[in-house]
This record gives sequence, C-alpha cells and structure tokens, in this order.
Amino acid sequence: MNGLPPHDLWFPPGSPFAPWRALALKERRGRCLPYTIAALCLFTLTVLAPDTGAGGLHVPADSSAERHSTAEERKPALPGEGWIGSGCYWDFHDSVFFAQGYSTLGRAYYEPKDFGDFTFEVRLMKLAEDGALELVFRYDENKVEGYHIYLWPHGGFGVGKLDGPMRSGPVFGPPAHFNRELNAWNNIKVIGRGERFDFFINGFHVWTARDGKFRRGKLGLGMPGDLRQLARFQIIRMSDTPEE
Repeated sequence: MNGLPPHDLWFPPGSPFAPWRALALKERRGRCLPYTIAALCLFTLTVLAPDTGAGGLHVPADSSAERHSTAEERKPALPGEGWIGSGCYWDFHDSVFFAQGYSTLGRAYYEPKDFGDFTFEVRLMKLAEDGALELVFRYDENKVEGYHIYLWPHGGFGVGKLDGPMRSGPVFGPPAHFNRELNAWNNIKVIGRGERFDFFINGFHVWTARDGKFRRGKLGLGMPGDLRQLARFQIIRMSDTPEE
C-alpha cells in the first residue's frame, strides 16, 4: 500500500473523481511521479476553480451597459430584496450593502414601489477616497430625474434636483456633528411631505427645501464612478409615511 489509503477512498468508482483514478493507480505502482502532478493540476482546474455563478458582486459587462441584478441573484439576500443596481459594483447580499465605483456614476434604487410622501433613513460609511455619496428620492430611473442629497466624507453636503445630467441646489459646509473620518458611520434622514423636504444628519436638522416638480418616484443610493471609491450603506427606514 506504500502508506496510502485504498484508491477507492481517494477516487471512488462512479464519482466525479473517476477520471483521475487511473492516474493515481499508475503513480502508486511506481511508474511515474508526473501522473500525480497531472492529477493534482486537473483537480485544481475543475474542482477548486472559482465559482462564477450568481451572488457576490454584480459586475457590469462594460462601462456603457447597465448591469441589473436579477431576481435570482437577489434571492439569497432578504435585506436586499427588490434593489436594482447599475453603473457600479453593488452587493446587496447582507443587511449592509457594499458598493465600489466603476467608470460611471452608479445608482441603486428600490424597484417595487414609487413613493410620494416618505421617510428615508440610511447610514453611510465611506471606505476610501473623497467622492460624495448620495441618497435619491422621487427618482425616475429612466429619465434620471428626481431629488438628491449628496455628502462628502469631510462633511460638506448639497441638496437639489436631478434633471438629466444637471444638478442644482445649494451646497453647505460640514456641520459640527458630522463624523468626518473614513470608516465612520453617518446617519442621513430625508422626510418628504408634499413640496417640503427636511434633511437630518446624525439626528440634527440641517436644511428644509421646497419644490413641487417631481411628485412620486423611487428611493435609492448613489456612488461615484471610480474604482477607488468604496462605501457601505445600511437602510434604516423606508416608509411612505412622513415622520412627524
């Protein structure tokens, strides 16, 4: 036996390992060590090869094509059920979503329903680089229209309208209660009631805006288009009832 277990324990007949059985037998009979090396290489290529199936990060095929996660890809992740992502690498397979920039601005939105009045509360964490993270609301993914608030890790933020590629609205310096470090959570809450929007950062009211152009739409997230951009998002609340 040369100190080896019976070959049927290594490569049982009828198993997926059967093609390597003859190679193992040749080596055990002392014919040639290369047979063992060939068997190990074949095992590595066919059994230990990386899984390229559904799950994990959703990678766009190219910079110009949107990559939408399918229902089957979202199935294992109940916290991410119903989210559609494009333009970035999005991973919805946990209660904390992960995003990495690609070559274009990426957005993810909650597809099952449109919101008129709403409360949208999210925790954000920037992991690398200085690009702004974004919340969108009353968002039309086809026209790229709606409203948004975007925040930089140093605490500056802006609010306004999305009207195709154009952004409009005031930009503010960092509030004193903003966590400015990388790898630090910040809680952002937006309350929409009719034409009024109230914005909160870490529980502090920072701005009120009024506009009536967009009446209903999706709630979603935004991420800069750069491979160096890394972030996490945790959805705290999505409701069609405005918080008092």
